[in-house]
Amino acid sequence: MPKTATESTIKAATKGFIGKPLKDASTDNTTKERSEYQKYIAAHLKPWRVDNPGKTAAEAMKAVAAMWRDAPENPNRGKEPRRRAPKKKKSEARATPNPRTRTSPRRSLRSLRRRAKTR
Repeated sequence: MPKTATESTIKAATKGFIGKPLKDASTDNTTKERSEYQKYIAAHLKPWRVDNPGKTAAEAMKAVAAMWRDAPENPNRGKEPRRRAPKKKKSEARATPNPRTRTSPRRSLRSLRRRAKTR
């Protein structure tokens, strides 16, 4: 049978909430206003797809993004795009080796033997 809630457990559970005002439900579902880029993409992507049937979504986004560079709505029009940092090589990205990876065949044999004993 489930335990019944006692008065003391209810008081302990609601201790932090007593006296605090409840949130208004209308303010919970607020969304940020779209950026100029998002508005431009939404307005120009569908017409571009209609004019260029059979193209992939990636090609469409690249083309519309290229149009955005010279669009009058773009606040950074005429500026060079920022350069990205070069990607790190996998060997540079992981400075310390992962201790959970297999480092030697002997270690894997030990774990196989342990598994065989428990079965």
